[in-house]
Amino acid sequence: MTMTKLALVGAAALLAALAAGSSAMAFGVQTVYEDNVAGYVGAIPTSSPPIMVASDGEASFDPFGAGYDTSDAIQLNSSWAPDPAYAKAFGADGWVQIPGTYTWVLPACNSTGCENANIYEPIAKWDFLGGGGWAPGTLSVRMLESDGSFSDMVTVANDGVGGAATITFQSGGVPEPATWAMMLVGFAGIGYAARRRLRAAVAI
Repeated sequence: MTMTKLALVGAAALLAALAAGSSAMAFGVQTVYEDNVAGYVGAIPTSSPPIMVASDGEASFDPFGAGYDTSDAIQLNSSWAPDPAYAKAFGADGWVQIPGTYTWVLPACNSTGCENANIYEPIAKWDFLGGGGWAPGTLSVRMLESDGSFSDMVTVANDGVGGAATITFQSGGVPEPATWAMMLVGFAGIGYAARRRLRAAVAI
């Protein structure tokens, strides 16, 4: 089997694995739109007690009382803690916990710049300390700009230790794993087609 065919088969297998994994661990997705000025503040559907998420518009944004302009925020409770594997996403230039609360915010400005200047926005993940999983029917939240472009994604899943619940907050336009897999399939297909054309031209 040629290298191009191997790449095509491998990319297709990766896509299938990602699709199977995400359907097994995550749930449905609710799409919401941010207001150009006021942004978006809302609960993860079916979470109880409510877990609030927020993403800003173009105005100063401080939905949970951090005392400064924030880009994104999530209001949790004592049952949630940062995932150790994502430690670099918290602290300097990352997500900050508002003192005395279980609310985490992503400041609108840090040492890399401000939100309208390609600020560094790390992906953060929290684990459910109780060890339980999300109930069926729980929805992730996809936040879009008013023009329909991607803004943020809050993903709920049961991929923690022993199938425990997790929450992942992805800010900015970073492609999801399934998107990368589709791109790999596309590139492999283009390479395979080009190689066939080259062989056909040499055979003439």
